[in-house]
Amino acid sequence: MLSNEPNFTSLNKGLGFFRRSDVIAMIGLSKSTIRRLERKGEFPRCIQLTARSVGYKKAEIQDWMDDPMQYKTST
Repeated sequence: MLSNEPNFTSLNKGLGFFRRSDVIAMIGLSKSTIRRLERKGEFPRCIQLTARSVGYKKAEIQDWMDDPMQYKTST
């Protein structure tokens, strides 16, 4: 594998981040609904990646998708 090729193995293991737009497309909830659930601790919190972008840990989104009704953040 060339050094500039993406490492798709890590994507399958839940490592890395999803952008907010990807999360919205995957789960079908609006941005405001996601923010409300974040504040209530019922959805993974976003992480500031740069000054103008946020992301969500892939593993946390996968956990939420496995059982959204029972998901609670640890903090």
